[in-house]
Amino acid sequence: MLARVLRPWNMLELLNYILAAIIIIMWVQYINNPKRNSFDFSSSAFQDIGPLSDDFSEIVFFLAVVLLLWTIRAIDFFASIDNPRLQRTSNIIEEVLKGLLPFLAIFGVIFVGFVLVAHILFGVHNDRFNGPEASAYTLLVWFVALSDGHRSTIDLPGGGFFMCLFILVAMVLLFNMFIAIVMAAHDQVVEDEGGGGEMPVNHVFADAICDRLGVGKFVGDPLHTSGAHKHSKIDKLGLKRLVEMAIEAEQFRGQPQPPPEVVSAV
Repeated sequence: MLARVLRPWNMLELLNYILAAIIIIMWVQYINNPKRNSFDFSSSAFQDIGPLSDDFSEIVFFLAVVLLLWTIRAIDFFASIDNPRLQRTSNIIEEVLKGLLPFLAIFGVIFVGFVLVAHILFGVHNDRFNGPEASAYTLLVWFVALSDGHRSTIDLPGGGFFMCLFILVAMVLLFNMFIAIVMAAHDQVVEDEGGGGEMPVNHVFADAICDRLGVGKFVGDPLHTSGAHKHSKIDKLGLKRLVEMAIEAEQFRGQPQPPPEVVSAV
């Protein structure tokens, strides 16, 4: 039960419910806001509705976030469809999302370094880098090749060295690391389908929490860290061999038996 609660998709769904509750509370507060109720549409005098606009913009933002998270959450529902290709695709996307967490940590550190260096080198000469936020925006759109300005940056002092290093590290190395994560996720899903995959991360967290709380081990748990899950592929092969031996024994039993004197002679 705890492992099911700690499953990433269920945690995402819980986050959606929390955000939905926050949106309802914000909407009720917006409807009951005294400034909104006291607004006079027939008055020609100035009325400050800026705070109301800010509150409404926050509500719209949270609605958009919830809609986006529910869209991502819908990926998991494909796994329940009786279609092997859809199930495999859903599992691959789930593995990719889990593999992106350490990748984003490394990417964040490297990207922040490039942002600060770009602001220090080019902030005085180029308005694209006149602040950390502007530098981050410029390099982010450069990372996905959605902006220009590369030529003017190369002409600045240190621009050529910076652009070569940024293209090599951020646009080549990190992008290919992302492709490697996708390929590794595909291999992991194929290995899990064969019965030799690793224990899911939610079961690892559930085992760690239960061990800290002193909860007894679940007898017969196929995903326990005792090694049963790691050797499930070998167990499956052994079971297959047992079935084959049973079939051979059944076929031998149906054959005519030799006379007793022949058996004794042998």
